[in-house]
Amino acid sequence: REFVQNHGIRNNLVVSKLKLANQLITDFAYLAASSDDFNIVLIELEKPHSQFFKIGTSNFHLDFMQALNQINKWRAWAIGQRNVDYLIENLLQPLIHPHHHRAKHIKYVLVFGRRAEYEDSSDRRQLILAQERDDFKIITYDSLLDYPKDCVYVAKRKSNHFEVITTEFIDDGFFGSMPADQIRISPELRKDALAKRNEWRGLTLENGNKIYSIEKGLKNIIDI
Repeated sequence: REFVQNHGIRNNLVVSKLKLANQLITDFAYLAASSDDFNIVLIELEKPHSQFFKIGTSNFHLDFMQALNQINKWRAWAIGQRNVDYLIENLLQPLIHPHHHRAKHIKYVLVFGRRAEYEDSSDRRQLILAQERDDFKIITYDSLLDYPKDCVYVAKRKSNHFEVITTEFIDDGFFGSMPADQIRISPELRKDALAKRNEWRGLTLENGNKIYSIEKGLKNIIDI
């Protein structure tokens, strides 16, 4: 949950395998909103046993160099404004809707290795910290255990919609805030959402009457 702002992860939804371009595919991506802007957070996962350093040295291992190179490829891609416009207007627009006017900032997260490799060495710690930027953070797998364990929905981006692969109802999330024609859900998720009606929270007005926003979503969202 790096770069999450005061409004949290947008629609409580994380996108799996978001394709930026040929051979440029994120492991996960999410939007983190504030009142003024969005962070678009792109996440690269490497293997937990990947190494930061060559054994017995403070020289970076090829594993880590290749992971940094992957982040740099994403960053190079994002230098092109046309690419950023494509990301925002074609891939993520349904998530941003209806706040398209807010500023967007691309951020990067690398999840890599174990902190035991560097926690007893100030030189190694500083070398890793020196790779981070204001828009780039490095997280080890064991440090993920320090993060909150709140659940999120996971979705895949298809050609013209998001397919939610989570089958358990978590919260109102995207149901009332994303365009219904941009979402597909499983029958299992629909059934679980209806069974947990007592957990619905978001209200909206329709014809002067207050209804749960999720009701409208469930009525119009198509099943996978």
